[in-house]
Amino acid sequence: MLQDRSRSLFPLSVVTVGVALVIVLVGFLDGVIMGMVDSTAYLDTGHLRVVNKPFFDEEHLNPMDRSLGAQKLTGIWLKNNSDPSIEWSPRIRWRAIMDVPDGKGVTRSQTPVKGMALDLLSKDSTELHRLNLAESLTEGRLP
Repeated sequence: MLQDRSRSLFPLSVVTVGVALVIVLVGFLDGVIMGMVDSTAYLDTGHLRVVNKPFFDEEHLNPMDRSLGAQKLTGIWLKNNSDPSIEWSPRIRWRAIMDVPDGKGVTRSQTPVKGMALDLLSKDSTELHRLNLAESLTEGRLP
């Protein structure tokens, strides 16, 4: 096999390129997946979530009337009684149907929308730092 270079060089190069490609793709996919996990933890669910029982029972519906009960008292209790390394941040998730009317006010189309309310205005809010909003901003200013 070593006497004929064409018979040994081509299979060796194919195997080398294949192994290198697999290593690069596995590293890339690990990075993408960990990035998605981190962004989900920072933005959507958090590492720990505290919800009341009525909200938990209907969570798939995002019931706003069930989620706002005693939020301020719960936040104070959590900050006073939990580990100091845990940061608690209130968030409100909501869904709606957006109606796009034509010039006469008749519905032209409808689409579901989803949003989240974050505390960006409080002095002790850590949301700006946690979500890297200052680094992501290319134009304008933050509140």
